[in-house]
Amino acid sequence: MSLPKISAEEAKRLIDQGAVLIDIRGPQEHAGERIPGAHNRPLGPGMSLEASGPIVFHCKSGQRTAINAASLAQLANCEAYILDGGIDAWKRAGLPVEGGAVQPTASVSGWRGIAKALGVMPPDRRAPAPDKS
Repeated sequence: MSLPKISAEEAKRLIDQGAVLIDIRGPQEHAGERIPGAHNRPLGPGMSLEASGPIVFHCKSGQRTAINAASLAQLANCEAYILDGGIDAWKRAGLPVEGGAVQPTASVSGWRGIAKALGVMPPDRRAPAPDKS
């Protein structure tokens, strides 16, 4: 079973009429930027919902909700929808958000990432010194 996708404007109308808005992103993403009134229920084992309906699910761009639509539909047990385009579409529609932009965490992998994070480079990997002649 799949969930129908709805526009940000339609989601806002449903929320104004009492629909529950569920943000399936992680707690850090939700804390950084969220749609007012959204309940944070991150995807994962043990995710549970207590709503009699209707529910509007959202993530950042709509991809996570679309990929997990079948699982979300089983959890919902009521009328449920996906906010097409996620919080990004919500913002493009000029609708309000709380918080600021989420700051991505730095990726540190491999010796280059670690060296960059520490501000050092192994001697055999340093660029040759410029010729001063």
